[in-house]
Amino acid sequence: MIENKIISIYNKMGYQLLPNIGFTNITNFRSKICNTDDIGLRFNNKKEKHKSIFDENNLENKKDEVVLVGSSSAMGMAASNDQNTISSILSNSSEYHVYNFAVRAYNGFQEILITQALVNNLSKLKKIIIVSGINDLFLFLDPNFKVNFPGPQIYGNKLFSIKKEHLRFYKRLMFNLENKKKKEINKSINLEEVFNRNLKLWSIFSKGLNVEVIYFMQPFLTWCKNISNNELKNMQYGESSVMKKLDNSYFSLKKIIYNSCLKNKIKFFDLNEIDFKDSDIFVDRVHLNDNGFRKVSNVIKNYL
Repeated sequence: MIENKIISIYNKMGYQLLPNIGFTNITNFRSKICNTDDIGLRFNNKKEKHKSIFDENNLENKKDEVVLVGSSSAMGMAASNDQNTISSILSNSSEYHVYNFAVRAYNGFQEILITQALVNNLSKLKKIIIVSGINDLFLFLDPNFKVNFPGPQIYGNKLFSIKKEHLRFYKRLMFNLENKKKKEINKSINLEEVFNRNLKLWSIFSKGLNVEVIYFMQPFLTWCKNISNNELKNMQYGESSVMKKLDNSYFSLKKIIYNSCLKNKIKFFDLNEIDFKDSDIFVDRVHLNDNGFRKVSNVIKNYL
């Protein structure tokens, strides 16, 4: 299948450590399907001379800037090329240039951190579009992740389980010289606290820069309206116990996000409420195909 060949390219993409934020997409990845810049962010339309996604925008042609944040769905995982991602579609169909700050496997706190880290690159920022929600829920449902303060993160547990035999010689030397055991902070936190904190931070960011923040609860196959029977029969990850928990968590997650947005005066829209008219829009429970990205982008465009 064509979609499987596309997904295989994304699966070849690794991650790269990024200080203070944890990690990012692999930098300077090149293919006909996906291309990333010098800090691992995805291009809307990679040109040979471009080293950074900030090289793409000519502000003489675009009135203002928009930032899209999120994880793999927002980044465009499973899109057939860079031009079929949400950020690229919106850039080509609106008066804004939309930067893609989304990184696979990010949680909501990392989405805030990457935006703050890059704020100096944004001179005409008007809106921040958040397409997110599922990763934070997933990390709290999966027993493999510890839900300690400030919240679970992909690969986070591994930082506290490194053995000296896994390290190269000079690292092993430092490991022994320090003669210390790494300890975790065992301060608990729950999902509602995470969302309340994150949305409060987005609100502060919004007021400080005078930009509008809009939160779009990302679509999930079993949460959406009028999904085709073909998709339901052929969806991947069907045997995962965590995914089954996700299937049953729609209303509880929506309530948490909606109340957090309301409290912090941030606009909220649930992309699961779109009438997809029995269309095939997913490649698995979480990730969209090109048709799905177009339909979601058409809705988000109404808020620009």
